Amino acid sequence: MTDMGLSAKALFINIWSTLTFLLPIVLLVKPELLQTAGAAWVGLGCVTLLVPPIGWLKPHPHSDFDHNGGDAAKQGPFDSCFERRQEAT
Repeated sequence: MTDMGLSAKALFINIWSTLTFLLPIVLLVKPELLQTAGAAWVGLGCVTLLVPPIGWLKPHPHSDFDHNGGDAAKQGPFDSCFERRQEAT
């Protein structure tokens, strides 16, 4: 199974983003929905922020693969620079 953004957090982010783009258009057509649509936008935004990022390969999308194991997974991107500096001294 691949990470396809099917977690609850991704779903809420997608719905909230769609609502963010569509809300001004809806309010131009039906301005009487300002209070209701605004409350829905704020409420959905709050829920989106509160939903934890739990799902497939979350919270570490790259370290959960077996081929990333071994010494390469423990070594940081700048560790080789520090090793060379220590060998020089």
